[in-house]
Amino acid sequence: MDTKEKSIQELENDFWPDQNEYPSGLVEGCHRYRKIKLKDLQIHQIITLLIQDIGSEYLMPMVLKRMDNDISEEDDYDGSSFLESIDFFSDEIFKRSPELHKTTLDLLDQKQMEIENIIGWKRFERIKRKIEEKNN
Repeated sequence: MDTKEKSIQELENDFWPDQNEYPSGLVEGCHRYRKIKLKDLQIHQIITLLIQDIGSEYLMPMVLKRMDNDISEEDDYDGSSFLESIDFFSDEIFKRSPELHKTTLDLLDQKQMEIENIIGWKRFERIKRKIEEKNN
Protein backbone atom coordinates (compact mmCIF):
# COMPACT_ATOMS: atom_id res chain seq x y z
CA MET A 1 0.00 0.00 0.00
CA ASP A 2 1.20 3.51 -0.86
CA THR A 3 2.58 5.39 2.16
CA LYS A 4 0.31 8.36 1.42
CA GLU A 5 -2.70 6.08 1.96
CA LYS A 6 -1.72 5.61 5.60
CA SER A 7 -1.70 7.87 8.62
CA ILE A 8 1.35 8.67 10.71
CA GLN A 9 0.03 6.48 13.52
CA GLU A 10 -0.33 3.57 11.07
CA LEU A 11 3.11 4.12 9.54
CA GLU A 12 4.77 4.35 12.95
CA ASN A 13 2.54 1.59 14.37
CA ASP A 14 2.09 3.84 17.39
CA PHE A 15 -1.51 4.48 18.37
CA TRP A 16 -1.89 7.17 21.01
CA PRO A 17 -4.86 6.63 23.31
CA ASP A 18 -7.72 9.12 23.00
CA GLN A 19 -8.29 11.37 25.98
CA ASN A 20 -11.36 13.12 27.29
CA GLU A 21 -9.34 16.25 27.83
CA TYR A 22 -6.05 17.41 26.34
CA PRO A 23 -3.52 19.72 28.00
CA SER A 24 -3.72 22.16 25.07
CA GLY A 25 -5.26 22.72 21.66
CA LEU A 26 -1.88 21.99 20.11
CA VAL A 27 -1.68 18.55 21.71
CA GLU A 28 -5.26 17.81 20.68
CA GLY A 29 -4.57 18.95 17.10
CA CYS A 30 -1.40 16.86 16.78
CA HIS A 31 -3.22 13.85 18.21
CA ARG A 32 -5.99 14.30 15.62
CA TYR A 33 -3.64 14.99 12.67
CA ARG A 34 -1.68 11.77 13.31
CA LYS A 35 -4.84 9.83 12.40
CA ILE A 36 -5.32 11.46 8.97
CA LYS A 37 -3.98 9.75 5.85
CA LEU A 38 -0.87 11.58 4.60
CA LYS A 39 -2.58 12.35 1.28
CA ASP A 40 -5.45 14.08 3.10
CA LEU A 41 -3.40 16.29 5.42
CA GLN A 42 -3.70 20.00 4.75
CA ILE A 43 -0.64 22.24 4.64
CA HIS A 44 -1.36 23.87 8.01
CA GLN A 45 -1.69 20.42 9.60
CA ILE A 46 1.62 19.23 8.14
CA ILE A 47 3.33 22.42 9.30
CA THR A 48 2.01 21.93 12.84
CA LEU A 49 3.26 18.34 12.90
CA LEU A 50 6.71 19.27 11.57
CA ILE A 51 7.15 22.10 14.05
CA GLN A 52 6.52 19.46 16.74
CA ASP A 53 8.71 16.88 14.93
CA ILE A 54 5.86 14.40 14.55
CA GLY A 55 5.94 12.09 11.54
CA SER A 56 8.88 13.97 10.06
CA GLU A 57 10.37 10.90 8.45
CA TYR A 58 7.28 10.62 6.26
CA LEU A 59 6.25 14.24 5.94
CA MET A 60 9.53 15.98 5.05
CA PRO A 61 10.15 14.10 1.78
CA MET A 62 6.54 14.81 0.81
CA VAL A 63 6.92 18.51 1.68
CA LEU A 64 10.16 18.87 -0.30
CA LYS A 65 8.56 17.24 -3.33
CA ARG A 66 5.55 19.55 -3.10
CA MET A 67 7.81 22.59 -2.69
CA ASP A 68 9.79 21.51 -5.73
CA ASN A 69 6.56 21.30 -7.74
CA ASP A 70 5.12 24.58 -6.42
CA ILE A 71 7.28 26.64 -4.09
CA SER A 72 4.44 29.04 -3.35
CA GLU A 73 1.68 26.48 -2.67
CA GLU A 74 -0.70 27.80 -0.02
CA ASP A 75 -3.20 26.11 2.25
CA ASP A 76 -6.81 26.69 1.21
CA TYR A 77 -7.74 26.85 4.89
CA ASP A 78 -5.53 29.69 6.12
CA GLY A 79 -3.04 30.61 3.39
CA SER A 80 -0.09 29.08 5.22
CA SER A 81 2.75 27.74 3.09
CA PHE A 82 5.70 25.43 3.53
CA LEU A 83 7.99 28.18 2.26
CA GLU A 84 6.91 30.65 4.94
CA SER A 85 7.08 27.99 7.68
CA ILE A 86 10.03 25.74 6.89
CA ASP A 87 12.41 27.68 9.11
CA PHE A 88 10.14 26.89 12.08
CA PHE A 89 10.30 23.12 11.54
CA SER A 90 11.98 21.29 14.41
CA ASP A 91 15.79 21.47 14.39
CA GLU A 92 15.84 17.77 15.27
CA ILE A 93 14.52 16.83 11.82
CA PHE A 94 17.64 18.22 10.17
CA LYS A 95 20.06 17.05 12.88
CA ARG A 96 18.76 13.50 12.53
CA SER A 97 18.96 13.55 8.75
CA PRO A 98 21.87 15.40 7.15
CA GLU A 99 20.49 14.23 3.80
CA LEU A 100 17.18 16.05 4.37
CA HIS A 101 19.11 19.10 5.51
CA LYS A 102 21.19 19.11 2.31
CA THR A 103 18.15 18.46 0.11
CA THR A 104 16.31 21.37 1.73
CA LEU A 105 19.24 23.75 1.22
CA ASP A 106 19.67 22.56 -2.38
CA LEU A 107 15.97 23.18 -3.05
CA LEU A 108 16.22 26.70 -1.62
CA ASP A 109 19.28 27.39 -3.80
CA GLN A 110 17.58 26.03 -6.94
CA LYS A 111 14.45 28.09 -6.32
CA GLN A 112 16.20 31.21 -5.01
CA MET A 113 15.06 33.60 -7.74
CA GLU A 114 11.48 32.35 -7.59
CA ILE A 115 11.46 32.54 -3.78
CA GLU A 116 12.91 36.05 -3.77
CA ASN A 117 10.17 37.14 -6.17
CA ILE A 118 7.56 35.78 -3.77
CA ILE A 119 8.88 36.80 -0.34
CA GLY A 120 11.81 39.11 -1.07
CA TRP A 121 15.54 38.57 -0.72
CA LYS A 122 15.73 39.53 2.96
CA ARG A 123 13.19 36.93 4.02
CA PHE A 124 14.87 34.37 1.72
CA GLU A 125 18.23 35.05 3.38
CA ARG A 126 16.70 34.70 6.88
CA ILE A 127 15.07 31.39 5.96
CA LYS A 128 18.23 30.04 4.38
CA ARG A 129 20.39 31.11 7.33
CA LYS A 130 17.99 29.49 9.83
CA ILE A 131 17.94 26.25 7.84
CA GLU A 132 21.74 26.24 7.59
CA GLU A 133 21.98 26.61 11.37
CA LYS A 134 19.58 23.73 12.04
CA ASN A 135 22.18 21.05 11.40
CA ASN A 136 24.72 22.47 13.85
